[in-house]
Amino acid sequence: MVAGVAQEVSDMLGAGRVGLYEFFWELNGPPPRVPRSEYVEHARAALDRVMATEDVVLVWHIWADGSYEEEADVSALDDPHVWDDPTDEPFLEVMPRGDLGYGPELAAKMAAKEAAKAARSARLPKIFGGSERS
Repeated sequence: MVAGVAQEVSDMLGAGRVGLYEFFWELNGPPPRVPRSEYVEHARAALDRVMATEDVVLVWHIWADGSYEEEADVSALDDPHVWDDPTDEPFLEVMPRGDLGYGPELAAKMAAKEAAKAARSARLPKIFGGSERS
């Protein structure tokens, strides 16, 4: 069971971040299902396996804020609620170490791209209802 969850999470890391709540989702898959009291034990064992085999970090993230991320210490795992479904409060994710800073970095790249696009548009003649073509 733990090996299967660890493998699934490792596979999902290829696409980016994986919330710790997703470990529970994997554990709650097809039978045999485990009682809630055993989730933390199994999820933590799977996370330990992933962290031992993948170059990942734990980060705090806010669901609706793609730019918020803060690296987390493993002591955060002492709280059994870090495995719960996310709310509007920060929740823990595991992510490839190389993606750390992806949120703010992506926002900056997108802003620069939009600014360049606006600058190009300002230089082009307006076709519909704007200035005449040169």
